[in-house]
Amino acid sequence: MSAEAKKVIEETACMKNAQLYAPGEGYQTSPSKATRHWGEDFEYTGLDRRLPKLHESLLGRYQIDNAAVALTASLLVAKKLGWTVQNAEIYNALAHTNWPGRFELINQEPMIILDGAHNEAAMEEVKQTLLTHFEGQSIFVIISVLADKQPLEMLKTLAAVPNVKIVATTFKAPRKIAQVAPLVENIKQLEYEEHWQQALVKILQQMSATDVLLITGSLYFISEVRGYFTT
Repeated sequence: MSAEAKKVIEETACMKNAQLYAPGEGYQTSPSKATRHWGEDFEYTGLDRRLPKLHESLLGRYQIDNAAVALTASLLVAKKLGWTVQNAEIYNALAHTNWPGRFELINQEPMIILDGAHNEAAMEEVKQTLLTHFEGQSIFVIISVLADKQPLEMLKTLAAVPNVKIVATTFKAPRKIAQVAPLVENIKQLEYEEHWQQALVKILQQMSATDVLLITGSLYFISEVRGYFTT
């Protein structure tokens, strides 16, 4: 969270005489080495609970923060309403969390992942997840970005991942798609294919069973692609 955003939240909480809960303020988390490949393991401490060896089924360190926020909010609501929440219920809920389009694994071999990252901040999290979990693997990316987002910055962030090959493309978007074809000469890992279906076929022909394919750039885009894979 940016300092500016945090300041606004703190001022609002103070104005409303409300207690503020944030990482390190009211609760804290500590990531641990995942015992299973897909997902994140961590420890949660807060609201008179210590929950070690939590496993949540979403991949990405930022998902630990998301899970902790949801858990804290749930415990606060339960306390206010007088509900009893057992630790086993928490472990089970996190382990079975499903969020379509957020680093969603839709095929195992080869590994195909959908993620709706649609701005620079989200793409930075995607980059960190790729570096953390897929080091040493060949990574292919099919990306389509809306023109009113940050296409150049997003592409440069992805291009910073070693062993990555990026194919920019188009889809049936509700708004104008960024014209990235002129950027091909400036980003050596970048190619352009007009239709994403053609890009998919082209990449699958190059991939081995141990390679990774990430499809990303827009929630609208991955919604269209997801429909292709799930129908």
